[in-house]
Amino acid sequence: EHPVWQAFRRWGIYDAQLANMAMERLWDVFDQMTSRDLVDALDVMSKLGLARGGLLRRLYEVLSLHTEYFAANQIASAMHSMAKLRFLVGHGRLDACLNPLMPHIGQLSDVGVSQLLFALAMSGNDSRASLVRLLVMQYAGGSGKKDLASDADVAWAMCAFGLHRRYSDELDKILARALRLEPTKNRAVLLKFFDVFAVVDAAAAVAGRVPLSFAGGTAAGGGHSKARRVDEGFFGGEIEVDSHRCAHAAAATRWRAAAAKATAAEARRLGSSAMHREVAAGLARLYVADQGGGQPRPLRARRNATIPIVAGAALCPADLADVETRLIVDLDTIARSVSPRVKHALFLERGHRPVCIPFWAWREA
Repeated sequence: EHPVWQAFRRWGIYDAQLANMAMERLWDVFDQMTSRDLVDALDVMSKLGLARGGLLRRLYEVLSLHTEYFAANQIASAMHSMAKLRFLVGHGRLDACLNPLMPHIGQLSDVGVSQLLFALAMSGNDSRASLVRLLVMQYAGGSGKKDLASDADVAWAMCAFGLHRRYSDELDKILARALRLEPTKNRAVLLKFFDVFAVVDAAAAVAGRVPLSFAGGTAAGGGHSKARRVDEGFFGGEIEVDSHRCAHAAAATRWRAAAAKATAAEARRLGSSAMHREVAAGLARLYVADQGGGQPRPLRARRNATIPIVAGAALCPADLADVETRLIVDLDTIARSVSPRVKHALFLERGHRPVCIPFWAWREA
């Protein structure tokens, strides 16, 4: 294994300047890289959001042409990293990595399953519906330890594929596990759960109810009872909960607040990016027809807008939005932990017109 990647992973350091130096060095020692080096390199690039197109294409080519040298979990991890770098969108790249992996799906760990599910959801490819359902059930039935990051990947993917109702029991269990913990400081996890909470809220509003697990509710006799009981799940099903470890209302409030805070901070950070300014300037030069038959007017796209999904819930951020036309424009940059896919589905249901600008398409334009 290349010592640079070994040190980065061991120390938990993802410094952009150091990583760029290592990327330059990779070109000199590329032929000496092992399969683990390649997977670690993609992991570092995805965590730092390094848009090194030439190196990324070369790493992808090695992986796709020599999958026999990679374990199933390594391929899933590499696909997870490339998905975060928006590199699996189009061009047949998803199938090139996925097809050799198909005979070995059963060998994936729970983490590997979660990574593959997330990669499929981020790719925007909906042609693998049967595989997605299989992976959801494989993850739910897996005996391995399910950490918060893996749960977040699976929950977000389920919402992206519209499976949150079909597999509501599985989603209930994921959310119940999260609520037993204090809110994480991991920004990527919080952003994923923000989208999941929005889907849960929307589903509850359609059903005319508020999920008990988010609205409150403790065991009879107070929140410190050690007795286990059956409680109502997020989608109306029944789940068994430990009331001593999970005070629903307080935990849900903390998680919602943390997810909303992380999402707002992310929107502010990305709103100052060069790509954001470029797109905003381009939209400012567009005109739209006046619905009353008058003269066309300039498109008035407000930057860093917030869109209501459900009354009383946190507002969903949008990069640019025009109130009159209900046009919403989001930039799917590699600096984002997740694509706008989940929230755009919610926007569509409410009569908005969401548009996603892919990172690599804009960069190559």
